[in-house]
Amino acid sequence: MRLILHRHASTEKGTLGWLERDGIYECGTLEPAEPIPAGEYPISLYQSPKFHTHVPLLHDVPGHTWIEIHVGNTVRDTTGCILVGQPDRPAVAVYNSRVAFDALVPKIRAALELSPVTLRIVPHE
Repeated sequence: MRLILHRHASTEKGTLGWLERDGIYECGTLEPAEPIPAGEYPISLYQSPKFHTHVPLLHDVPGHTWIEIHVGNTVRDTTGCILVGQPDRPAVAVYNSRVAFDALVPKIRAALELSPVTLRIVPHE
Protein backbone atom coordinates (compact mmCIF):
# COMPACT_ATOMS: atom_id res chain seq x y z
CA MET A 1 0.00 0.00 0.00
CA ARG A 2 1.18 3.45 -0.84
CA LEU A 3 -0.25 6.49 0.88
CA ILE A 4 0.29 9.96 -0.54
CA LEU A 5 -0.34 13.13 1.44
CA HIS A 6 -1.10 16.14 -0.76
CA ARG A 7 -1.02 19.57 0.89
CA HIS A 8 -3.31 22.27 -0.45
CA ALA A 9 -3.60 25.07 2.10
CA SER A 10 -1.12 26.38 4.63
CA THR A 11 -1.46 29.27 7.07
CA GLU A 12 0.20 30.29 10.31
CA LYS A 13 -2.50 28.17 12.00
CA GLY A 14 -1.84 24.88 10.21
CA THR A 15 -1.56 22.91 7.00
CA LEU A 16 -4.53 21.19 5.37
CA GLY A 17 -4.23 18.38 2.88
CA TRP A 18 -5.71 15.09 1.79
CA LEU A 19 -4.59 11.50 1.99
CA GLU A 20 -4.73 9.23 -1.03
CA ARG A 21 -4.54 5.42 -0.70
CA ASP A 22 -3.38 3.58 -3.82
CA GLY A 23 -4.64 6.44 -5.98
CA ILE A 24 -8.02 6.83 -4.22
CA TYR A 25 -9.05 9.69 -1.90
CA GLU A 26 -9.09 8.42 1.70
CA CYS A 27 -9.57 11.46 3.98
CA GLY A 28 -8.49 14.98 4.81
CA THR A 29 -5.41 15.80 6.88
CA LEU A 30 -4.24 18.51 9.25
CA GLU A 31 -0.65 19.21 10.26
CA PRO A 32 0.98 22.04 12.19
CA ALA A 33 1.96 25.25 10.40
CA GLU A 34 5.50 23.82 10.18
CA PRO A 35 4.61 20.45 8.63
CA ILE A 36 6.64 17.28 8.25
CA PRO A 37 9.27 17.55 5.49
CA ALA A 38 8.23 16.27 2.07
CA GLY A 39 9.61 12.82 1.40
CA GLU A 40 8.74 9.13 1.57
CA TYR A 41 8.52 7.39 4.93
CA PRO A 42 7.97 3.78 5.99
CA ILE A 43 4.98 3.22 8.27
CA SER A 44 4.40 0.70 11.04
CA LEU A 45 1.65 0.33 13.62
CA TYR A 46 2.55 0.72 17.27
CA GLN A 47 0.72 0.94 20.57
CA SER A 48 0.59 4.65 21.36
CA PRO A 49 0.97 5.35 25.07
CA LYS A 50 -0.99 8.58 24.64
CA PHE A 51 -3.94 7.16 22.67
CA HIS A 52 -3.94 3.62 24.13
CA THR A 53 -4.47 2.08 20.70
CA HIS A 54 -2.41 1.15 17.66
CA VAL A 55 -1.58 4.13 15.48
CA PRO A 56 0.44 4.48 12.27
CA LEU A 57 3.99 5.63 13.03
CA LEU A 58 6.26 7.28 10.44
CA HIS A 59 9.94 6.29 10.43
CA ASP A 60 13.09 8.12 9.37
CA VAL A 61 11.56 11.62 9.37
CA PRO A 62 14.47 14.11 9.30
CA GLY A 63 14.61 16.15 12.50
CA HIS A 64 11.55 14.44 14.01
CA THR A 65 10.72 11.40 16.12
CA TRP A 66 7.48 9.66 17.05
CA ILE A 67 5.43 11.16 14.19
CA GLU A 68 2.03 9.50 14.34
CA ILE A 69 -1.15 9.59 12.30
CA HIS A 70 -3.89 9.98 14.88
CA VAL A 71 -7.25 11.41 15.89
CA GLY A 72 -7.72 15.14 16.46
CA ASN A 73 -9.60 18.13 15.11
CA THR A 74 -7.42 21.22 15.45
CA VAL A 75 -3.72 22.09 15.50
CA ARG A 76 -3.95 22.08 19.31
CA ASP A 77 -4.42 18.29 19.03
CA THR A 78 -1.07 17.72 17.31
CA THR A 79 2.53 18.29 18.30
CA GLY A 80 3.92 17.62 14.86
CA CYS A 81 1.78 14.63 13.92
CA ILE A 82 -0.78 14.15 11.14
CA LEU A 83 -4.47 14.32 12.03
CA VAL A 84 -7.03 12.65 9.77
CA GLY A 85 -10.68 13.55 9.19
CA GLN A 86 -12.87 15.52 6.87
CA PRO A 87 -11.51 18.97 5.98
CA ASP A 88 -13.32 21.92 7.57
CA ARG A 89 -12.79 24.95 5.37
CA PRO A 90 -12.43 27.86 5.80
CA ALA A 91 -11.33 26.81 9.30
CA VAL A 92 -7.97 25.12 9.68
CA ALA A 93 -9.42 21.97 11.21
CA VAL A 94 -10.76 18.51 10.43
CA TYR A 95 -13.89 16.86 11.77
CA ASN A 96 -15.14 13.26 12.02
CA SER A 97 -11.55 12.38 12.84
CA ARG A 98 -12.42 9.17 14.70
CA VAL A 99 -14.44 7.93 11.71
CA ALA A 100 -11.55 8.60 9.30
CA PHE A 101 -8.99 7.05 11.66
CA ASP A 102 -11.11 3.95 12.30
CA ALA A 103 -11.50 3.45 8.53
CA LEU A 104 -7.79 3.96 7.74
CA VAL A 105 -6.03 1.86 10.39
CA PRO A 106 -7.54 -1.54 9.43
CA LYS A 107 -6.50 -0.91 5.81
CA ILE A 108 -2.93 -0.21 6.91
CA ARG A 109 -2.96 -3.26 9.21
CA ALA A 110 -4.12 -5.56 6.41
CA ALA A 111 -1.60 -4.11 3.95
CA LEU A 112 1.29 -4.53 6.41
CA GLU A 113 0.58 -8.26 6.55
CA LEU A 114 1.40 -8.46 2.82
CA SER A 115 4.08 -5.85 2.19
CA PRO A 116 5.63 -2.62 3.48
CA VAL A 117 3.48 0.52 3.67
CA THR A 118 4.90 3.94 2.89
CA LEU A 119 3.66 7.50 3.12
CA ARG A 120 4.87 9.92 0.46
CA ILE A 121 4.43 13.55 1.43
CA VAL A 122 4.45 15.84 -1.58
CA PRO A 123 5.24 19.56 -1.35
CA HIS A 124 2.43 22.13 -1.20
CA GLU A 125 0.59 22.24 -4.53
